[in-house]
Amino acid sequence: MAILLRFVLLSLFAINIQAETLSLCAYFNWSPWIYAEGESYDGILMEQLALFREKNPNINIDIIEIQNWKRCQLEVARGNISMILGVNKTPEREKILDYLPRPALINRASVEAYALANRIGPVRSLDDLKNYSLSFARGDSFGPTMDHFIKSLPKEKIHITNGIYQSIKMVALGRVNYFLSVATSYKSTIREYNKKFRSFDHSVFEKIYTHDRAIPVFIAFGKGSGNYERYSDKWMEVIGDYHNKTNIGDRVKFHITKSGN
Repeated sequence: MAILLRFVLLSLFAINIQAETLSLCAYFNWSPWIYAEGESYDGILMEQLALFREKNPNINIDIIEIQNWKRCQLEVARGNISMILGVNKTPEREKILDYLPRPALINRASVEAYALANRIGPVRSLDDLKNYSLSFARGDSFGPTMDHFIKSLPKEKIHITNGIYQSIKMVALGRVNYFLSVATSYKSTIREYNKKFRSFDHSVFEKIYTHDRAIPVFIAFGKGSGNYERYSDKWMEVIGDYHNKTNIGDRVKFHITKSGN
C-alpha cells in the first residue's frame, strides 16, 4: 500500500511538472522578428523561443493568437497570458508591465509613412507630416520620437483603429492620408491586407516619409502576476546564449528575405 501511494504521489508530481505552461502573445506580423510561416511562425524572436523550449523541456509553450495588439498587452498585464514575446518600452506600458533588464534585440528597422500613390508628395520632416491625417492602430509604438510625434497630433489629424489592416483600409478609402509601417514588414503586411480586403487590393501605396531609429525590444510580463519572478532568469539565460552564439546581422538578412520583405 505504501509503495502504491508513493507511486501515485510521484505520478501526480510528474504531471504537475509537465503541466506547467508558459503562454504568450506577440505582434505577429513583424518581420524579421516574428512573422507567419505556413501554419506557424518564424523570425529572431521565434528562434529565441525555440532555445527557451530546448533549455526548459518541462514547460509547455502556448502561443495565443490575438490580432488586436492592445488587447495582447492588456491580457498580459492582467496575468491572463504569461508574457509578451517582443515589445518596445513606453511610459504607459511600464506602468503595467515588467521588462527583462536586457533587451531581446535592437530593432534598427526604419518607420515609414505610406499614402495612396500620387496623392502626397515626399515629406521632408515630421513638421511637414503634421499637415496630413494619420490612421493609427491602438496600442502601437514606434519609438520615443515617433510616439511623441503621434501624441502631439490634434484630434482631427489622427484616426484610431483596432489594427494595422483597418488603418490601411482607411487610407485606401481616402478617409485618412497615411499609415505607418516598419520597413522590414511592409511587404508582408500589404500581402496580408490584400487577403483580408480583396475589394481594395487594387490600391497602390507609396512611401512619403522615412524615420530611422534603433529601438530596444524586450520580453515583458504583467506586473504583480508572478510571471517575471517565475521566468525572468530562464529568459535572461536564453537571450545571453542566443546573442553569444548568433550573428544577428546574418539572421536579420535571412529572415527579411524568407518573409518576402
